[in-house]
Amino acid sequence: MLLTKFFTAKLKESKGNIVNVSCDKGSRPEAGTLAYCMSKAGLDMLTKTTALELAAYGVRVNGVAPCMIEESNMYKVTGYSQAEFERLKTRAKNNIPLQKLCCDEDAAKAIIFLSSEKACNITGHIMKVDGAKSLTSRGQQVWYGYKFMSRKFEQEP
Repeated sequence: MLLTKFFTAKLKESKGNIVNVSCDKGSRPEAGTLAYCMSKAGLDMLTKTTALELAAYGVRVNGVAPCMIEESNMYKVTGYSQAEFERLKTRAKNNIPLQKLCCDEDAAKAIIFLSSEKACNITGHIMKVDGAKSLTSRGQQVWYGYKFMSRKFEQEP
């Protein structure tokens, strides 16, 4: 409690704000990724609850939830070859209405905006940086493991 008061006072004094980085899996579950989805959903709820609690102190708390990051290491550590990873990215792009994966710069721009005075009345918001993927149901099929990636996303043309 004392530590919370200290940090809250410092944030209020500096007109600071908090921007958590989540993922689209915080609101779009995917079979086979239980722990990851739970951690992102928990982070989203932490963002919203903290925003509510710190609003009285003038502190804003928001989140950024990008879709698959173009140069992510997440999928590389699962045992994919570079060719498999490139095919996965192609299929993922085809399942995003804007046909573009997120890049580091896209997520950074959202963080900068939410940290700026232009967002002075925004708190408790999870900003999706996903090329409108969250507006569709494409690509949400049962996960059978990397050996069956052709089942995960719609087929390439």
